[in-house]
Amino acid sequence: MKLSKKYAGILICSILLSVCVSAQETAPSTETAEKGWQFSGAVTASGSFNQYKDWQEGGTDTSALGGQVDLEATCLKEHSEWKTNLKVEYGITKSDDEDTRKAVDKILLKSLYDYKFSHRVGVYARISADSAITESYKYYEDPVDAVFINSRDPESGKTKIKISDAFEPLNLEEGAGLSFLLFKNEDDSRKVTFLLGAAARQLVESNYFIESDDETTETLEFIKIDTYDDIGAEGGLDLTWKIMENARFTSNAMSFYGVDNEFWKVTWDSSLIINLGKYWGVSLSALMVYDELVFEDPQWKTTSLITLTYRLF
Repeated sequence: MKLSKKYAGILICSILLSVCVSAQETAPSTETAEKGWQFSGAVTASGSFNQYKDWQEGGTDTSALGGQVDLEATCLKEHSEWKTNLKVEYGITKSDDEDTRKAVDKILLKSLYDYKFSHRVGVYARISADSAITESYKYYEDPVDAVFINSRDPESGKTKIKISDAFEPLNLEEGAGLSFLLFKNEDDSRKVTFLLGAAARQLVESNYFIESDDETTETLEFIKIDTYDDIGAEGGLDLTWKIMENARFTSNAMSFYGVDNEFWKVTWDSSLIINLGKYWGVSLSALMVYDELVFEDPQWKTTSLITLTYRLF
């Protein structure tokens, strides 16, 4: 029976994870005591409001609201670390008479198990899934006519075009291989890790469209993105750096090459968080996504926020 690439990738991760867990009793100890489970969670809110009346310099009434829930569970043992993170982000904006639009919409679940054979070298297994929570639309100032190639019926005179349903597209990642601890200080506030291993990627969707860049047509053309399921190799760098007592910088870069479709997928996510008090803070973040099978050019998103944060535990 032929095993699909999707399940082959999951199987590789599962087997390696089982081997790592079963080997804990015989591996050399790098720490003196088990630390057990640690939990953290925070709810963050942000907002901005601008209103004008007889303002001679002009201006547009705008409002924006956003929120984020970040939950993390970490299990530390003598030779291993297992970290699972769930992040949910959602935000909306409204300008003058325009409809309310979403500014950010993401749910991300990821889990990484890292077993160290020595202080610097170990093996890892990881999985992740990310998607949007609600439907997505593309907006236009003037009414447009849209054609969906080899898909749904055309639409006429619309100022917004639906390009995806909730939880579409769904991006899945699995990986397993070697981990190298390049740097770590005594209290783990500064840490750099490099990952290199075999991996699998899947894009799962049923109604996800992007606008065609063909300028020769009078109507807008939308192309339905095909699903893919590929195996290959991945490499990544994870950095956590406590700059000062109230400021922390994190950065994660991961690249994947698929052997069947011969394509690159690269993600780079960085953030700087500065706590200004018990509840207030400043958050700066940048996200780059490059997927050769979906978009020709890298996609960029940057966010700057003054936040109100309440820590759950």
